[in-house]
Amino acid sequence: MFAMIASNSLRSRVAGALATAARPLASTLLAAVLVAAGGPTLALDGAPASGSSASNATSAAVVEQEPAGRGAAAQETAREEAGDDAQESGPEVTRRLAGADDAALLGPPQRRYALVGATVHSMVPGVEPAVMTVLVNGDRIDAIGVDLELPLGTERIDVSGKHLVPGLVDGLVTYDPQHDELYVTSGVTTVRDTGGNPSVRAQLKQPQFRDRVPGPFLVTAGAVLDGSPPVSPTAVILRSEGDVDNFLMLLANIEMDYACVMPNLDPTLLVPLCAKARELDMDVWGMLLRGASLDECIAAGQRGFFGLEAFLPFVESTEDPFDRIGWDGLKAFGFPLLSEKFAESGAAVVPVMIETGRLLREVDTSAPEYDYLDFYYSALWLDDAALRTELLADEDVGPKYRERATAQHEKRGALLAALAEAGAEIVPGSSAPNPWIMPGWGLHDELAYFVEFGVAPYEALRMATVGAAGALRLEDRGAIAMGKIADLLVVDGDPRESLASLRRPEQVVVRGRRLVREDLDALLERLAGRLALARTENDRPLEIDAPERPEGAAVVLAGRATSSEYGQRYQGERFEVTRLEDGRVHVASRLLQPSRGQFPERQFEFSQVLDGGWLDSFEIRVTMVLEDEEPDIVGPVEAAAPSGTQTLVVRGLWTGTRFNVERVLNGQSLGTRTIAQRPVAATLDPVHDTITCPLVLGQYPKDGEAVGIIFGEMMEPVLWRWLIRNNPDGTRSIASESGVFHVRYDERGVPVRSLYVSSGSRALLDVVEGSVRDFGGAGLPVRFETPAAEVPAEGDVPATEEGSGEGGSGEGGAESGGTGEKSDG
Repeated sequence: MFAMIASNSLRSRVAGALATAARPLASTLLAAVLVAAGGPTLALDGAPASGSSASNATSAAVVEQEPAGRGAAAQETAREEAGDDAQESGPEVTRRLAGADDAALLGPPQRRYALVGATVHSMVPGVEPAVMTVLVNGDRIDAIGVDLELPLGTERIDVSGKHLVPGLVDGLVTYDPQHDELYVTSGVTTVRDTGGNPSVRAQLKQPQFRDRVPGPFLVTAGAVLDGSPPVSPTAVILRSEGDVDNFLMLLANIEMDYACVMPNLDPTLLVPLCAKARELDMDVWGMLLRGASLDECIAAGQRGFFGLEAFLPFVESTEDPFDRIGWDGLKAFGFPLLSEKFAESGAAVVPVMIETGRLLREVDTSAPEYDYLDFYYSALWLDDAALRTELLADEDVGPKYRERATAQHEKRGALLAALAEAGAEIVPGSSAPNPWIMPGWGLHDELAYFVEFGVAPYEALRMATVGAAGALRLEDRGAIAMGKIADLLVVDGDPRESLASLRRPEQVVVRGRRLVREDLDALLERLAGRLALARTENDRPLEIDAPERPEGAAVVLAGRATSSEYGQRYQGERFEVTRLEDGRVHVASRLLQPSRGQFPERQFEFSQVLDGGWLDSFEIRVTMVLEDEEPDIVGPVEAAAPSGTQTLVVRGLWTGTRFNVERVLNGQSLGTRTIAQRPVAATLDPVHDTITCPLVLGQYPKDGEAVGIIFGEMMEPVLWRWLIRNNPDGTRSIASESGVFHVRYDERGVPVRSLYVSSGSRALLDVVEGSVRDFGGAGLPVRFETPAAEVPAEGDVPATEEGSGEGGSGEGGAESGGTGEKSDG
């Protein structure tokens, strides 16, 4: 249901480091917060310290030696800066922050104006709709009344014959700032996000950020909390009560709104998690945990549930302890009693009717909404459409698919109706931007399903406004009343009769800023224009200079490569492998991330030196030109990053006993950190953001467990645990908790294609055809051995005609990395 997974985060992480490294305390923000909270560290022998676990959402551990003077006081200062130093990651790196035109369009809140003559649907309990005047002052509602006397100088805006309703609340999204225009133009002025990167969400929540982009108010969990394997590469894996305490403290320190649990979290951790959340005044929402019943989760303190699947009963008698009765086996006659019991519990549910509803809709791959989606989302949607087309075309599967999807949707609708009849707390949520669920538009589709299954239009509106605001503890939103935030919609139709007119509001007021239909259409037009330009730029050849070559080095290999995700190129690089005079191998690449919209072009230089297949040293050099008005990586206005050319260098060196890693900004050291283990490679993302990583891994002779270095929020070194497997087809698979990386090498050791697969993500790193030169030599052949294909033991297969008992060799790729399918990488 919630499969929107963060894509490449390299761009954002480096941007974040550059934006914050000028403030040294902030450059180690999250690490300082974790240490101050008693967070995990790595012992000198490389084993996690007692009671510790991953600090960056996986089994990785931040290992650092603080610069002199970085004690408790400095850590406290860093905690105070937590809301100011977060940057973007995942598919969100494709976002476009508000440009100058959009900022001017939104503008500051008007000091005082009055909406006069509309029928006001305040959604305040007990207050009937009536023709009234609503006085807005700044971002708040100053007064509301029938015969309201307006202060001198108030602008009167005639909305006679229209209807005025509160802005809508979408109770379940995977938020991406790129979708701000889609939410606002649809009348969605508040969204509740499941989370992703905590520091990113801390930044996105800042009023200065919200107000410089025409986007909805953001309620967020900061990160999803899960077990192993996680549902998302960005999930935080909690393994102990210590992990629970440490990470919830971090979320509270950066002012996240609630805790979001995913199904693979250990059920035994739910009670301490809910207890800690109560202590921190946070609610716990999320999916029903595997191996736990609805009653058990409610008793533990879980406030709300995502999806009606939470009501599917747990079955202990099956061989699979996590098995549940599907919708096919659930009987509707029990829904009233089940719903009454749930209503009495005080828990809430986000039904997500659209999840099955979308399966029944005909998909149009030429639909106009594609103009408002970037490569990442449109590719996901097209993949879904292709799979659905294939299913429906199958004479055996197609009819069964339709039949089961229809039956499941109807049964879910019956349960929704029973919950509404019982008075259960229901929060509408769209789960956008999952395939065929458009941000903003999806909430209207969800409300339409509510009405289809018997919820009165006005009750559905109540749920999506004051009801949702109450469930999310937003006391100043969701209703039209004195003192509330001025989030308002002006619509043509009476919502007591139909909600259709809410899909295209005449006017939208966002925190006091009034946007008329012309403004709203302009926002959509600009969004479509930016994305059209991005598609054109995606095909533009990249001009990249060769990386610097060490003096006296002999070139072994050279070539070009591109990285893409779901069809969108996000990076190109030019690489070179040389042999140094002392026999060590130097692997270098110059990477270019082309500009997109307001995102400036960035260049990286990355080199790694190998000694006998082991990492001896590395250096990353990042150069970026920041304009004075550049909004891409700024925090709050008063804490903007410096302008001009910024250069960040991160270099590591193996001393014989440990790795020392130093970061230098514009020639000034930001401190040195120490890693106790010798990694086999360094990479900018878990395994797949530069060709230097598969080149280096091809030289590592062993398989099995290994560690690499990746870089965290502020480009600090983080150990990342890998499981390396050599396959009979000559490929090498590198698995981590975030996904599996499959690499295919040619005879020269060139990783001609690398495929990274995680839940919801497919990233490709391809060598440009015809670009590789080996200078007449053998190149850099891989140092690992290809295992022979397993041959079944005698008696396991039928004998051949000669009775020899020999069997054919199997396909090794199908087992690579445990993916269950043959790798094409």
